[in-house]
Amino acid sequence: MGSSGGSAHADTALDIRRQLSTANEVAVIGSSSFWHHDSAATCRHIGKKLAELSSLAIVTGGMEGVGETVARTFFDCLPHAV
Repeated sequence: MGSSGGSAHADTALDIRRQLSTANEVAVIGSSSFWHHDSAATCRHIGKKLAELSSLAIVTGGMEGVGETVARTFFDCLPHAV
């Protein structure tokens, strides 16, 4: 691929980025298992508190466990005017 191909990819990436929300992003990384008896409750509390912030996007690895629990609680606690 020549240099023009690389430039086209860069232009495409920039175009996509311009179209995306300017929201802040929080990555939630954790186990697919809860290792402490309070872990699920802690994840739900964090999701609820994050939902109180404006212009926030949650990024997870897409697996069940910590990421899913935080993200689902976050979504459930949004005012749903999204």
